[in-house]
Formats: sequence, structure tokens, C-alpha cells
Amino acid sequence: MVESHLTLLSDAKVNVYVSGLGQSLIAQAPARQFPYSLKIINTPAVDAFAFPGGPVYLTRGTIEIARSEGELAGVIAHEIAHIALRHGACQASKSYLAQAVLGAMGGMTGAGEVTTAFHSRARESGPA
Repeated sequence: MVESHLTLLSDAKVNVYVSGLGQSLIAQAPARQFPYSLKIINTPAVDAFAFPGGPVYLTRGTIEIARSEGELAGVIAHEIAHIALRHGACQASKSYLAQAVLGAMGGMTGAGEVTTAFHSRARESGPA
């Protein structure tokens, strides 16, 4: 669902590099059973996020601003830790997860009014 609203980076060299860096970090993760995947969103915004179960997204802007491989690895490792420790699965109701997805998409696309409208409707209808 996220990928249908975002443009992924099509630079094979960058994708292979980030994937390799991610795989070396995943090999050290305490929970390797998840189907981790790393994808790069083609936007200059600086952001990274993960969803329960394994998808990790980071932006082209995050890669561009990183001053070293260690800084980039730190961002990726942080997102892998969220998945490995099941932060999203432990804390997210369906409503919360929907808000996170819409917030991420709004932040990446500049569509802040989408998340504002969603939050208004969510407050009116109460928790899911």
C-alpha cells in the first residue's frame, strides 16, 4: 500500500549498496525470522521508518545527508531494531497503524492535509 503512493529510487547501484549494508546488519539482529526488506524512497526529505514484519524504508535524502557509512548503518539498524523488538506489533492498534501509514505517506508526499483529515475523522469515530 505504501509503495503505491511513493516513488522508489531506481538507481541499482545505490539499492545494491544499501541492501548489502542492511543484510550485514540483519545478520546481527536478534530476530532474523522476519522477511526484512530495505527500500529507498526517491525524495530529498530526511526520514526512515519500518513496519511490523520487516519492511524498512529510508529516503534518498537520508542517504545523501549521512556523513559516513556508520551514520547510515545507524539509521538502518535503528529501524531493524524496531522490527526485531516488535515495537509496532506490541503498541499499534489498527487505528494507530493506519495513522502511521498515512502520516508517513503525507510526510513523504507533502500531503499534510490527508493526515489532518484522517485525524479529524479518527477523533470523531473513536478508537478502532
